[in-house]
Amino acid sequence: MINWPVNFQSSKYSKWYYELIKKAKDRGILNGYKEIHHIIPRSFGGDDSKYNLVHLTAREHYIAHALLWKMKFEGVYGSKMAFAFNTFISKMRTTKASKNITYKINSRIYESFRREYSQILKEKYAKEGGTFLGRTHSEETKRKIGEKSRLKDFKRGSEHPSYGKKLNLKSEAKAKKLDAVKKMWDDPIKRQQVLESRKTANQRPEVIAKRKDAANLKKGVKRDPKIIEKMAVTKRGKTWEELYSPEQIERMKTAIKNRVLSEESKSRMSFKGKGKGIPKLKKSCQYCGKMCAGNMLAKWHGNNCKLVKKGIDTNK
Repeated sequence: MINWPVNFQSSKYSKWYYELIKKAKDRGILNGYKEIHHIIPRSFGGDDSKYNLVHLTAREHYIAHALLWKMKFEGVYGSKMAFAFNTFISKMRTTKASKNITYKINSRIYESFRREYSQILKEKYAKEGGTFLGRTHSEETKRKIGEKSRLKDFKRGSEHPSYGKKLNLKSEAKAKKLDAVKKMWDDPIKRQQVLESRKTANQRPEVIAKRKDAANLKKGVKRDPKIIEKMAVTKRGKTWEELYSPEQIERMKTAIKNRVLSEESKSRMSFKGKGKGIPKLKKSCQYCGKMCAGNMLAKWHGNNCKLVKKGIDTNK
């Protein structure tokens, strides 16, 4: 008899297991391919002594673990035997000693085991808190995840496998994706989280450096007229109220009022050509004689003076 450290349900499976072990012990040397089996599993505290080891064929080894699972050990030991037997199912074909061994299993045993194994996993994760439902990462965990993510070498641009390829999404899938994005932005909590995440990311030194490099590449490069026209068509002839929502207009006005210009920016604005050292050419208004920059005279001052001269109140 085997001195088990835990209780189990005495049944035909335990009887068959004893007979299998006794047969293996009595036959002596096993010729051909063989596998070493722990009579009392190591997860039960079984050691590697010769009294606890037995040589089995691949088929016998599979049957032994199937019987151990069927013996229904109490507590966590039952799940341990289920995990052990799962290795024979998930790895139906293995290679040992340059030989291929195939473990066979019928559909009824497979169905019965998978149903019970699924329930064991659910109970295990429920006890250990394996599910993440209703939980959030701590700030320290988020920091570690971010550091590991930044170490990864992500392929971008032409090196990315999807570069230049269009997503073959159906109209229903596109609509579903758009609805999900709108739903996210309509949620104030999620919206705030995304904005805070972007703000934090934009303050990182490497992101600031990339932004400056991208801006330097665009200096002196004229945009394609087709792109300019494409953008202008959507806005031409429309007022601010038609293009933007009241909240967007209010944010833009507040941003203009609260902006703080550096000395470098002020010096660039005082010259024509974005800091190339060419002074702005000033012209006198033909209606009031005031000296104005050429662009201001054409866009705003000159038109207003013309209307005033005609007796039209421009403050309405």
